[in-house]
Amino acid sequence: TCASCHGSHDAKPPSSTEVVNVCGKCHTATEELYGQSLHSRIGDNAPKCWTCHGTHDVFKTSEEMFMNHEPQDDQGCTTCHLDNKSFRMDKARFALQKDRRCDTCHHKGSRIMRQVTGIYVALNDANTHYEEAESAIKKASALGMIVTDAEIKLREARTSLISARAAVHTTKLPVVTKFTDEVEISADIAKTIADEKLQENFFRRFSMIIAVVIILVIIVTLTYLKRKIDRQSE
Repeated sequence: TCASCHGSHDAKPPSSTEVVNVCGKCHTATEELYGQSLHSRIGDNAPKCWTCHGTHDVFKTSEEMFMNHEPQDDQGCTTCHLDNKSFRMDKARFALQKDRRCDTCHHKGSRIMRQVTGIYVALNDANTHYEEAESAIKKASALGMIVTDAEIKLREARTSLISARAAVHTTKLPVVTKFTDEVEISADIAKTIADEKLQENFFRRFSMIIAVVIILVIIVTLTYLKRKIDRQSE
């Protein structure tokens, strides 16, 4: 509620220096991860929770938060710096959801944006591996196959994926890729198990069809022989 962030009788807007601690009342693990980032060491004007997530209009996060896919026409030095080159964070610059991206501050082609791109690619690749495994498991399950072992590995992948997405608050590519690598390993194992179940199901169905065909051939053959014997006996 409002009082959770603003207090009650002494209600006031949290200042930029306090907002991390305010959000950290509930998001303790995320606050700890943020504390490992370069953002947390810049000072009072550092990017805070609201820079990326907004304040009262917090929306569902996704990998799309890392960068705009359209050129930033109004990006300039004054986005993050005053005329005297000192650092600043203009809250109004991040009022709109579309502007809460890494490339709002960091120029494309910079060392930092190369790291951002690496994080973005790692998370997307991990998510793709996860979704492919999940799809294979659903197909196998729909065919009545027991996929408990695959589901266990998929849950492991899911846990690592959640950890990878949380780790972006450290702003450190190696920390993120440690978890995304775990996602891909677990997801690939889950998908392999599910694919083997699908192949097993195909083999069973194919074997069943062959068996039915053989039985039909035998029935037809016996029917033919019986009729032949019956005609001879007449």
